[in-house]
Amino acid sequence: HIGVDFAGDRAIAVVLKFYSEGRLLAVPDKTRASIGDAFLGGLRRLSVFRDGGGGRVDLGIMARTDQVWPSDNTDPLDRMQIQDGFTQAYAPATMMAWVTDSPHWVNNRQTTLAFRFLSAMQGGLGIGTNLNKWTPAEVETARYYVAAYKRIRETVQRGSLYRLNRESRADPRWTNLYVAADKSQAALFSLVANTHKLDVMPAIALTGLAPDATYRIESMDGQKLPATVPPSASGAYWMHHGLDVTMRGDMQGVGIILTRTR
Repeated sequence: HIGVDFAGDRAIAVVLKFYSEGRLLAVPDKTRASIGDAFLGGLRRLSVFRDGGGGRVDLGIMARTDQVWPSDNTDPLDRMQIQDGFTQAYAPATMMAWVTDSPHWVNNRQTTLAFRFLSAMQGGLGIGTNLNKWTPAEVETARYYVAAYKRIRETVQRGSLYRLNRESRADPRWTNLYVAADKSQAALFSLVANTHKLDVMPAIALTGLAPDATYRIESMDGQKLPATVPPSASGAYWMHHGLDVTMRGDMQGVGIILTRTR
């Protein structure tokens, strides 16, 4: 029997015991029966025990939880590949994606907090770090991105995902677009590991918008967009003319929200 003290070391011991006996699926079932659905948030990472990460998901666990943990690797650049593969089979709503520390334990890569947010906001956003160590500037950065995510959460998790570009020699950016089911909102993410020379990046042609509708555009971090980007334009404009998102330097990213105004 699993009682209300199912936590900490005892939780791990029970999970490993059930796993060794081939009865891991009994853990969420028995927990639900004994202490209710409210506790299940703590069980959402059980796929790590069963599958070992790597983007693999146990469908038995998935049927019993809201989200799963694709990989222990939360490096924001590596996650672009991991998340790209994971969402080929599963909806972004099921994918936990966390903002964690820099440098990252996997590869010692250093990234800005903004870059980490822009990567993690493309699934079920979580924060797994010591907030007491954040600087006032980082707290302010997080405030903007958390507020932006709350606005686009439904679009990211339940909308249509368009993979506009995967990193390549022709275009080094990872660019994904999420469009709400009713086309009232879109969220664009574009991240790049590094850039070279002064090569001009091609404009990003959006898709999935209502061509005759008007969309207001804004940056997720509250910063002003380049003067070449109009504050609003038709869906047809954004899909055919495209959006100029040229980035310079290493580990750069841009997050854009488009909101239908009419």
